[in-house]
Amino acid sequence: MNEAKTGTTKKRSKQSFDASVSSSSSPTAATFSLGGAYCSFPSSRVWRLVRGECSGGASGAEIRTTAEAIFVINKASEIFLERLTEDAYAVSMSERKKFVSYNHLSSTVNKWKRYEFLSDFVPEKLSAEEALKTRSLVES
Repeated sequence: MNEAKTGTTKKRSKQSFDASVSSSSSPTAATFSLGGAYCSFPSSRVWRLVRGECSGGASGAEIRTTAEAIFVINKASEIFLERLTEDAYAVSMSERKKFVSYNHLSSTVNKWKRYEFLSDFVPEKLSAEEALKTRSLVES
């Protein structure tokens, strides 16, 4: 508060911020930072997603995960989304657009093999006529 009144700004070092976060009694604050690295997604939500996926299997056995595993999954998801959006932005820039739209994302998914697993979730947009033609070809 005093810094805002005087107009001077001081940057806190990451080390002091890490110490304040890791010394917190909140479990989500402790898992948010690990060794000085931070994640953009809330660790509690990532943990719930992992728990939901693991317990939904045929065996019904719940898999226990550590905070470090959740952190790695969280960071990997963050890096994956960053690369996907960078690639989609490159596609949009090649079309001389300044924004990323669904068409750019679907083009990215269909263009690069590394995103092939997303083709069912991010398909190319089709007109109604094209979709009906494709459907009739599949049915016959």
